Amino acid sequence: MLEEGLRPMGHNTIQEAVTNNLRKAISEGQFVPGEKLNYSELARSMQVSMTPIREAMRVLDAQGLVAISTYKSASVASLTIGEIQQIYGIRKTLEGVAIREAVNNISPEILSGLKQVVTDLEEAAAALSKDSDNDTLRSNVMNIQELHRRFHELILLGAGNKFLVRIVEFLRGHLGPYFSFTARSIAESRTFRLDEHHAIMQAFAKKDAELATSQMMKHLDITCETLVEYILGQAARQAVPSGRVSKVNVN
Repeated sequence: MLEEGLRPMGHNTIQEAVTNNLRKAISEGQFVPGEKLNYSELARSMQVSMTPIREAMRVLDAQGLVAISTYKSASVASLTIGEIQQIYGIRKTLEGVAIREAVNNISPEILSGLKQVVTDLEEAAAALSKDSDNDTLRSNVMNIQELHRRFHELILLGAGNKFLVRIVEFLRGHLGPYFSFTARSIAESRTFRLDEHHAIMQAFAKKDAELATSQMMKHLDITCETLVEYILGQAARQAVPSGRVSKVNVN
């Protein structure tokens, strides 16, 4: 057993905080695919030196979230349509396993959480159809995206398999830059489909694993198809979201 030569490290270093902050920003779609990430601008925004930015980029490059271009810049990774479809195909396999385990081990807390998320989604979707300014519309769309993420997270947590949670979150991270396309699609149509979420939640309430699985597969298929269709239809449009990573908070 190794007893000497290793020193205790802090719970969260500057580099880890920068990496986590950038990963979160990319996963939440604050940057669009292919967007250039200037190290000095990021360092200024997060109030850190260039060194943790460079180290964070090496980590994110290894994870496939960015592509390092030069010593001073990188770009958010882009996916082909085929790669997006591959990610959703893998998610169907993994979330199919997760939803069966979750239904068979459903707790009152998870079921209550799913019902609450669906209720909140109904309210957020209803707000979309009302006249509102751009800031309110953007806020409603961001709320819907967060609730949608929470819906999937609850199911994964209900499965009680931490490895499934990590792998699916890793895959979702690669799709993060494309959430901006999804947000634009929702904002332009001012609609959000809820029937799939209702069907999944009702299958949970009935403890019907097969029904819940088939409904989740349908939901992921439709989500993938909607994203691909929007990307193909709006390929010429380029819009960089105003959101940016904030100052790093090291805890």
